[in-house]
Amino acid sequence: MKHLPQDYWLLKQLKSLTDAYFYSAKLSTVLRSTDIYDFVRKYEPFNYKFPTQREFNQFLRRAHDKGFFRQVFKNSSVDTSDHFHYQWHFYPPAPQKQPASEGINDSRYFPTKNGIWPNTKVYEAANGIKVRSQQELLILNSLLELQQVAIYYEKPLTAGGETKYPDFTIANYKSKSVFHWEHFGMTEFETYSEGIAAKLEWYQKWGYMPHKEGGKLIVTIYKDQTSFIYNVREAIEYILSQ
Repeated sequence: MKHLPQDYWLLKQLKSLTDAYFYSAKLSTVLRSTDIYDFVRKYEPFNYKFPTQREFNQFLRRAHDKGFFRQVFKNSSVDTSDHFHYQWHFYPPAPQKQPASEGINDSRYFPTKNGIWPNTKVYEAANGIKVRSQQELLILNSLLELQQVAIYYEKPLTAGGETKYPDFTIANYKSKSVFHWEHFGMTEFETYSEGIAAKLEWYQKWGYMPHKEGGKLIVTIYKDQTSFIYNVREAIEYILSQ
């Protein structure tokens, strides 16, 4: 599968942050690019890739001119009447349709919620499910763009009488393949890092091999934002190809 441009994946992350901004601030007003920039410049990689508003607007214009801005930001408009100064308007996300039955919305299935540490789930994805981090938010919103998968968040997985809660369980219902996705983001904490090895050993014990070895266990470990975006892109391409 051909890799999509880096600007596309940056735009996907921008969409996740923008949606989180609308939801968390309960905004119902139209935002301009200056409003969006003031919010996202606090976060990697926008803080170092676009140190000024001008560079941020140039990024938006590239995405528009290459034809994928509207693919990602459907609730938006761009005034191009002034060739030298595009005007951007971002609208609140459209209300999500309620599932007809548990976990079902159109061609995608939505997650079963794990009740462990519910107060840490503060980032709301495009389908209304709350996750624990901005990194999980980017992963889930990226998965929700797909049309051939079923997605579950923290769905229980039991083997040998022990239950784990993979961050995401994804079923590619075209190929009938099922993947479990574990993302490890807090690697700066020693005890958390020690837990990574133990969890991966559990998966290996019960036959769940990492996707890097041709298996169905997706493993992403946060190092920096640029490599994280690339790893998410690579993992999704792998899921769609299997």
